[in-house]
Amino acid sequence: MINTIRYRSALLIVAFCGIMGNSFAAAPTCLKETAAALGASEQQVTITQTTGKLKSVMKVRFATHPPKTQNSPAKLWVRFDAPQDVRGSTYLILSVPQKDDVYVWLPSLNRVKRIQGSAIQGSFWGTDFSYADLKHLQGEAANHEMELLSLKSPDNLGRTVNWYQIKNTTTPTQHQKTLLALDAKACFITQVDFYAKARDTQPVKRLTIPLNQVQKVGEFTVPKAYQMQDLLTGNQTLVMIDKAKYQVNITEKAFST
Repeated sequence: MINTIRYRSALLIVAFCGIMGNSFAAAPTCLKETAAALGASEQQVTITQTTGKLKSVMKVRFATHPPKTQNSPAKLWVRFDAPQDVRGSTYLILSVPQKDDVYVWLPSLNRVKRIQGSAIQGSFWGTDFSYADLKHLQGEAANHEMELLSLKSPDNLGRTVNWYQIKNTTTPTQHQKTLLALDAKACFITQVDFYAKARDTQPVKRLTIPLNQVQKVGEFTVPKAYQMQDLLTGNQTLVMIDKAKYQVNITEKAFST
């Protein structure tokens, strides 16, 4: 795993970086270069939700598109293929640092509905991801700012990383503080911790890339899996990427609401 993550990379979930100091700074050049190189992507994933002793499995397709300009939104399209009772349900998330617009199309209603306000922070189809968390899967957060907190400290799995705090935006969030761990040499995010209150010392949720769950795409490294844990309940959501394509030509029509 250590040899694998030495490649220059950026995770397709949250991706931030900055400089040491008591101020926030923009993401590093390597993350922006990676996002530009990978471009638009399509993924087929298996989501396994563990809630107590119960497990459920969903088959989902993602399509992501980075922002065309600094002020244009990043786009994430999500469609369920299984189980049968949710097949065809489709979500569209348009994200900029200041806000998220979330739309859903349900076959049973045959119409588009906008998800607003506190509902954006609600559970996404019973998983430990919220609707707002889904934007982390597309790496759009590389446009945000953050502050470097510590160098060469361990993450939860013992990997040597640098720790950063994400700058809060005006987007409504149930987490007042978010910290992430970055393998600086590889430019690879290994862990993101979510805190309910700014002064809390223990996170309530944790997003991690499991050991050895990365793969090479050209000169870059991307995840093969990621896991969201609810540290209060013990529930967890595992996302396995079954198939992925990068640098694909996705038309604007594919993201139309």
